[in-house]
This record gives sequence, C-alpha cells and structure tokens, in this order.
Amino acid sequence: MYYLDKNTVLTIERIEKYIEDFKFRYQPRLLKNKRYFDCKNDTIMNRTFKDITKPNSKIATPWSEYICTLISGYFAGKPVTYDTQSEELKNILSSYTVKEVSHNQSLAKDCSIYGVAAELLFINGDKQVQFEKIEPSTVIPIYSTDITKELIYCIRFWDSTDILTNETTTNIEVYDSRQITYYSKSINGTVCTGKESHYFKEVPINIYYNNEDLTGDAEKVHTLIDGYDLSLSDTANFREELNDSYLCFRNTNLDEEAIIAMKQNRIICIEDTEQGMQSDVHWLNKDSNDTENENYKNRLASDIKMFSCISELENKSHTTATAAKLSMLALEQKCATKETYFRKALLNRWEMVCNYHNLLGSNITIEDLKITFLRNIPLDLVSIGDFVAKMAPYISKRSLLSQIPFISDIDGELSAMEKENSINSYDDDILSGSDEDGQ
Repeated sequence: MYYLDKNTVLTIERIEKYIEDFKFRYQPRLLKNKRYFDCKNDTIMNRTFKDITKPNSKIATPWSEYICTLISGYFAGKPVTYDTQSEELKNILSSYTVKEVSHNQSLAKDCSIYGVAAELLFINGDKQVQFEKIEPSTVIPIYSTDITKELIYCIRFWDSTDILTNETTTNIEVYDSRQITYYSKSINGTVCTGKESHYFKEVPINIYYNNEDLTGDAEKVHTLIDGYDLSLSDTANFREELNDSYLCFRNTNLDEEAIIAMKQNRIICIEDTEQGMQSDVHWLNKDSNDTENENYKNRLASDIKMFSCISELENKSHTTATAAKLSMLALEQKCATKETYFRKALLNRWEMVCNYHNLLGSNITIEDLKITFLRNIPLDLVSIGDFVAKMAPYISKRSLLSQIPFISDIDGELSAMEKENSINSYDDDILSGSDEDGQ
C-alpha cells in the first residue's frame, strides 16, 4: 500500500515513481500468483540440469487453480442478498441483479488469486452507472495518511505496442474524487493528454481485499506445490531413465556388428571366452522405492490441502450440512475475513452509485442496507426451518425471512404472506357465517 498526505499534489514525477516502485515491489508477486493459477509454476518450469542429456520432465500441477476455485466458489458461489427499507434503493439494486452475480463471483476469484481485486465505475452512454472488473496488477491505490486511510488517488496503467512501428506506449489514468487525468508515456517522456470529470464524489475505482495481508488463497502453499511438482517430475524422469537402461555383456568378445545383429533378431547368443570365465548378460537398472515416493507425494498433497484450508471440502463423511459447516472451522474463519472486506467494498460501490443518483435529484443513502452472504454448500432446510419456527415469537418476520437462503425478495415474500393471510381470513369468515358487519 502507498500513503500520501492529502495536500500533496500528484505530479508527473510522482506518478512515474509510483509506477516504477509498484513494478518492482508488488507487481511481480501478483503476476507470480497468476502464473501459478495458470499452471505455469515457476520452480518446475524454470528447472535446468547441468547434464543436458538427463531427462528433465516439467510436470506443473494446477493446485493453485484447484484451491482458488474451491474457496471462491464456496464463498461467492451463491449471490449476495440485499435488504433495505428504501424503495428507491431497492429498485436500483434490482436493476443490477443479473450483471452483479457473475461480476461479484469474478471479483471473488481475483481476490482468491491475487489477494486483491478492483472494479471501475463509470457512466455509460445511457447515463447509467456501470462497473467492470479491471486487472489488479495494473492498479495502484494511494491512501491518505489520516487515521481513516481514505483512498485519495488511484493510478491505472497498461502498455500498448503499435503493430507498425513496434513502439510501446504506457497509458496512464489517474483517478481522484473529482476527475480522471490521462497521460501517455513514450520514449519522449510523459505528457498529459486530457482530463475528464466524474460524478461519484469518490475515487471511482473500488478495491476489494482478500485479507489484511493482501495474500492469495494459494500463495502461502507455493513452496509445497513446488515440492509436489518436483517429486512428480523426478518420478517421471526416473521412469524415462529406466526405459534407457544399459544392457551389460560380461566376459564376451562380441563386436558391434554382432550386437546389432542380435538386437535385430531379438536373440542373444554368447559363448564363454575362456575356460573358467563365465559369460553373462544383464540389465543395469537403478533401484526404485515406489512406496516411499508415493508416501512423500501423498504427504505433500495432504499438507497443501490442510494449509490452504480446503481439506474438509472433500470430506464425504458428513451427514448434514450443519455438521459439514462445523467441521470446516478453518475455512469458515478464512471466509469470515473475506466477507468483512468484501462487504466493505460492496457498501462503497453502492454509496458511489447513490452519490450519482443524488446529483440527479434523488435522496438515497445506504445507512440501512443489509448485505447477507450465503455459503455455497448443500442446505439443511430442516435445521433452518426448525430455527425459524423456534425464533418466530421473538424475532420479526423480516429478520426471519432473511435467514432463509432461497428467499431473495423479502418484501415480495412479506406481501405474498399478507395477501394469503387476508384470503384465509376471508374464507374463515365465510365458513363461520359472519358477514362484514360481524353478524
């Protein structure tokens, strides 16, 4: 993270220095996380031997993709739900329902891979607020030195190469709470190419953090993954060397032509060369301990799963969803941290959306906006129903309905319940013979 005093002007020199420092300190780690997710694991892919004739299998395993897919799917595989008393805010939220599901899942995936994710808010041609995910390895957030650590600047940069001249230009966008400033950097230096105002009253790049350390879910087990790759590749190398075993002839006077002839005819015929010296033919092989090798690889696989907190996701011995959730305490703690930072970023997104609508004459706030995250596991509806029934005398219907995962529209459900109750009440009156005057 970078921090800067609010009163400090972000000059071109500072922008260039931030990009240079970011490329040196932070971008390599982010790109490494992405390479491991893409199964281009550094250690095994870059391994070389001094003996160039030695087999050098490079088996990279997609452990990182497996870990990130499981955890991000468990955390964000089901859409978040919103609840608010503001009808206008409800309408705004519902207008993004279709887009937001895949968008949030993509952000959660980036958080899992990189340890951080980012989205850009902008106004489209229809004058509606839109948001798109942007590459985290090209975004530099800069916070104030105040205790609140407010996001005061965000630098976004990327390179583009002219296909005709082969010249590379670095495109730079600097966002603050009022405007976007565009720069272009080439061999001739960095120049400002334009400015544009925005209407969000905040930096319109929204940052999502995976945890306090900004680490990816598989990042801390990279060395274990390297060990697994090396072990698997060494086993493949050993098998290949077995295929190239040496055939030894002892006490024979065979010339090269005779050996070639025997190889072609698939027949070995030799005689003792001298009395008392017995001839022999045998293969020269390496000794192999397959059991030890397999145990080592299994131990590495077990450690990868345990330290990345995914081992219990594969446990098939649980009989209920509640038992499964209780057993996944480590993963739940990881997701609780994810949820804290993700909720904060979502609230910031909707606050910026409200800021834009308020400029158009609305008066919307997110003060009562409630966000609920649902884990992507089989639901134990019996347990949920039992909980709702027991708490009904003590908790409002709205709060109870928010605990039922398959109910996304709480107000619609309350309206349907009220309508059903009125119909049932009318039917009871008819059956009892009462009229509207109670006679």
